Parts: sequence; structure tokens; C-alpha cells
Amino acid sequence: MKIRRTGNSAGVSVFHLLLVTMAALVRHCGAEDCGQEELVQCTKPLQLLSATSELSFVTKKEELDQLCPDLHAGLHCIRSYTRRCMNIHQRDHFNKLYHGTNEVIHELCEEGSYQEDFLRHAPCMRHVKKEYEVCATRYQSTMSKIGQAAAATTTSTTSAAFQYHIGTTMATHPAYSSSSNNNGGGSSGYYPGDAGQQHQQQHHHHHRNHPNNSTKHAEDAEEERLKTVCCAFQRYMQCSEFTVRQACGDQTALFTRRFLDKMSDTLMRMHCVDYTPESGKCRDYFSSSARPAVMTANGVLVAAVAASNVLVMLLLLRQSSTFI
Repeated sequence: MKIRRTGNSAGVSVFHLLLVTMAALVRHCGAEDCGQEELVQCTKPLQLLSATSELSFVTKKEELDQLCPDLHAGLHCIRSYTRRCMNIHQRDHFNKLYHGTNEVIHELCEEGSYQEDFLRHAPCMRHVKKEYEVCATRYQSTMSKIGQAAAATTTSTTSAAFQYHIGTTMATHPAYSSSSNNNGGGSSGYYPGDAGQQHQQQHHHHHRNHPNNSTKHAEDAEEERLKTVCCAFQRYMQCSEFTVRQACGDQTALFTRRFLDKMSDTLMRMHCVDYTPESGKCRDYFSSSARPAVMTANGVLVAAVAASNVLVMLLLLRQSSTFI
């Protein structure tokens, strides 16, 4: 079977963000080819495609065929880096979180029903680029601010707090040991009832094994940033799905939702389960004054940025951690 690989702006940005994520995952590495510069090199074949304002939207199979090799090059670069610069536990954690991302990208670039569905819905979504950009710009602005704040506060105290946080998450979330391959239609993969039980378990563990008081302030600050990252992503997803239904109908909205779910399911269950719209903790991000926008064909792929961006920010917040 011939495999064709996609690479428009969202796919490109996915891999730029994946590289940043790996920079956060990998501990201080003495090897010259495991530094930030090496990661940046992986994005260079994709940079031209990252300018969404100039990118013509993919609506034809021929366009996918032209763009796919660049994305394939990014995937190859990432695989090479993880083999050389991550230990087995880091790779396992990374692969669990990005299983859905890789699966979606390959399905988009492989001849078959998924690619056909995407191309069928793309013409309608192509016409709402400007409306979608309102949604994407708001989200990207939030992520940029969080990333800058995280980069400025990666201290040893922060690392200790994150070791606690990730340790309790992995200990209490069954998602860490479960498969992220969820093909169910329309289900986001996280459940408010389970979230409450898991939160209670984490809260109990917190009181038994909390790090010393010197890390409490840093942990609280990171938890607030975690809330911002997760809630902003939830807002992005709601913004994208809600209005695509109005613009293009139920079938396109369902395709969009399934795409978003597959991209983000494991990531959300592992790190953002306490910050769903139903939790009531993200009210500020779902105000009536926030203007919804429409998911475009390119925007469907930009969802990869959003899903990856959540993990990027979670890890950048605690960049010096040795949690894996």
C-alpha cells in the first residue's frame, strides 16, 4: 500500500511543538547532538509551511501528496532524536501521549476512508478561514504567554513540585497504562465522575507525601498555569466544534470532533482531567463575550497544534524536572 504523508501548517506546527516538548522531556544532556539546536533543525523543512496567512488550504488529494513528504521528514527527525536522546521510560511516556497525533497524521496521508472524509469536508471549511483565525489567534496568544512564563521559572523548586505532581498523576490515573487508541465517535475520553474520584485520590496522596513547604508556592503557581493551559485548550476545542456545525453541518462537525478527540484523548486524561468544561473550573474561558470561530480545513489540522501545545506547556512549566 502506498503511503502519502501530509504537511500543511498545522502538521508543521505539530512537529515544531513536538520538538519543544522533547526538549522539556530530556534531562540536561551532554551530547552535542541532543541540544535545542538539534531540535530546531528538525523543523526547518517545515518552516515554509507554517505561515498560515500564505498557505493555500488543502482541499485536493494532489495538495496532500505535495505536502506529505515534509511532514514525513519531520517524523523521521523526531524518531531519530527520541532514540538518541531519550531513555526508554521517556520514550514510552512520549509515545503514549502522541499516539493519537501520529495516527491521525498517517491516516490523513494514507489513501483510504479517513483521507476521503477529510477531503470531502474540506471545501466547505475552506471558506471560513478568517473566522477560524479569531479562535486560533486567541489560543496561540495564551500559549505564548504561558510558555514565556514557564521558561522564566524553571527552578529546582519547580522541579521538585512537578516530580510530586506527575508522580501522583501517574499513580492514580489509569490512563497512563491504558491505550490511547480510541476510535469511538464523538467521545472525548474523559469523564467528570472518574475525574472527581481521581482528584480525591490525588488530594489524599498530596497530604501524605507533599514536598516541603518551600515548594508549595511554586506548586500552586504551576497548578494555576496548568489550569490556564488546559482551560484554554478546552475553549479552543469548543470554539472549533460549535461553529463548524453552523457553517458546514453535522457531519463535518462530527468529523472535526473525532479528529480533536483522537489527537488529545490520552493527553487530556493524563494531565487535564480536572479541567473539563463540566468541572466549572474553566468558566472564565467560556464567557459569552468570547466570539466563537469556525474550524477550517486547515484549522482541522491546526488542532494538532492545540493538542500538542497542551503537553508542550505542561512540560515547559517544569523543564528541569527528572520525572521520567
